[in-house]
Amino acid sequence: MHINNRKPMMSANSIGHFAKMFEQQEFYLPHKSHLLNLNYIDKYLNGGCVVIGNENIPVSRSKRAPFLKMIKNT
Repeated sequence: MHINNRKPMMSANSIGHFAKMFEQQEFYLPHKSHLLNLNYIDKYLNGGCVVIGNENIPVSRSKRAPFLKMIKNT
């Protein structure tokens, strides 16, 4: 888990736990191993990656269309 301005943290909880915890906020699960805060996205690359800082985070093919729809609405 990466938290703004802090070192990465480990958690015993699954990513699904955090996805449910933040489902009413501006978070999205674009891939089975990443949960994104939509407010921190720098850009989307056409190859199916989101850039946050210097990290490229994949967006799965099955979640690409709903993801693009979501970020257009924010």
